Amino acid sequence: MGECEFSIKELTFSWLVKPILKHGKSMGALLFSDAHPLSKFEERKLPVSIRMHCSAARLARMDGPLSKSDPYFVVKGSIKINAKTRQDVILYRSEVVYNNLDPTWKPFVLSVAELGGFDKPFSIIVYDFDADGSHDVMGQFTTTLNEYLFGPFQHAIMKGSNSSGAFSVDKVEPLGSIDVERIATSYRVGVSASKISPMDLNGKADPFFEVYAKPCVGYDWYDTEVNGFVSLNQLPPNLPLPPLVPDPTIYRPPQVPFIPNIVPIPNPQMMTNPYPQRPVLTIEEALQPPQQHSRYVLVPKFTNTEILLYRSEIKRKQLNPIWKDFELNLSIIGGIDVPFRILGRDWDADGTHDTIGEAFVTFREFLYGSFQRALKDGSSTKGGFNVDWIKKVEGTEKILPVAIKVECSAHKLANLDTGIGQKSDPLFEIIGKPYGAQSEITLYRSEVIMNNLSPKWQPFTLNVFDVGGYDSVFHVRVKDWDSDGSHDLIGELHTTIRNWSFGSF
Repeated sequence: MGECEFSIKELTFSWLVKPILKHGKSMGALLFSDAHPLSKFEERKLPVSIRMHCSAARLARMDGPLSKSDPYFVVKGSIKINAKTRQDVILYRSEVVYNNLDPTWKPFVLSVAELGGFDKPFSIIVYDFDADGSHDVMGQFTTTLNEYLFGPFQHAIMKGSNSSGAFSVDKVEPLGSIDVERIATSYRVGVSASKISPMDLNGKADPFFEVYAKPCVGYDWYDTEVNGFVSLNQLPPNLPLPPLVPDPTIYRPPQVPFIPNIVPIPNPQMMTNPYPQRPVLTIEEALQPPQQHSRYVLVPKFTNTEILLYRSEIKRKQLNPIWKDFELNLSIIGGIDVPFRILGRDWDADGTHDTIGEAFVTFREFLYGSFQRALKDGSSTKGGFNVDWIKKVEGTEKILPVAIKVECSAHKLANLDTGIGQKSDPLFEIIGKPYGAQSEITLYRSEVIMNNLSPKWQPFTLNVFDVGGYDSVFHVRVKDWDSDGSHDLIGELHTTIRNWSFGSF
């Protein structure tokens, strides 16, 4: 309606009446009839978390004038993911209330520590659910936890300059503690897709998906008070060493076993105890969210290059595929708030495998139940990628192989021999750089399959050490044999042993 200004001193003169002004026009008056000083001020005790009960009213019809909407909302806050970068992270996602313009959602809990304090702004965004994952934005607003300590309140859900309805915080319950689910190192994930765009002439597609990430190769302690990293020789006595994370892009020979969680630190002064003992954090401990008011936080370090973490099976002639569940290792991704990429592709017999679309997600989103993300090809939505369920994996760490046995074939090769009735005589070579080598060498050469455009070669064994590592890139060059030794190049591909470890492709 309007606003007024006054000072605390004005309240000491027994009474006060101030006009409520809007654009210079009075909209009424605010009357203060009594004000008296307090002899003792009791400081407000702030809770560590709050439980919020939310609803909405008079939402916009997003599915046509005769239909209703399928609203849900997300809470987004800004968290520090490394020394210099803050990132907007989904801290909560509600359930979808279908076909409803006045929804009431289930209560949920927000951690004060995760939000960054009671006065740290965060956003609430209301969406209209769509099965293809596009989820139209109905509107949003920015608020703080401090606003809800004064009781229920309604916010306009704004989309541009227009209101799409009212979002109501109906009840707030301060909580003295919060039950934090411990993050596991690995999870099994059940996934599917819906409304995939047809990619083939038959009106269908042959979809599969791949998961890509820049792998985490270690952690450093970061001091939030001085805004700098802490070197190992300057660690405070109460801080354990960061976890030992081997670089997954480099092959490392087996190391001498050490006592769990204990590692010797060399002492250059050679004092009485040249190898003082200090605890070492486990990977699982490093994955847990930082505690409230922690001065020191673990910051993951990443490579500059994406690697393939998983490839699904192919679902032939389907637009709504359900794939086999798979295991996702958070120690490679680097934590629940590190973005990674889902790439949907359409299988082709010639190996081109057209891109359907991609989505960038964080594992934190997986923790809030099933959800859909749009597979985007540029600005176009080509279907929804669905995370249907997750389950913690209990057990020992997966051991990577030291070698793999490979069976290879080719299909529809180009014909480089021009004579009547003649076809190519294909062979292939594996070119890579062994661990510690300075240049690439030929690691394997197949036999020649004479006069054949769809050859199948003999199996062979490839050592991880020979190509440089499980995720080190090597080359496969397919050639057409010639009796003069020239051996024309048909084509080549670049791949890794991990890429080949997910089955036939």
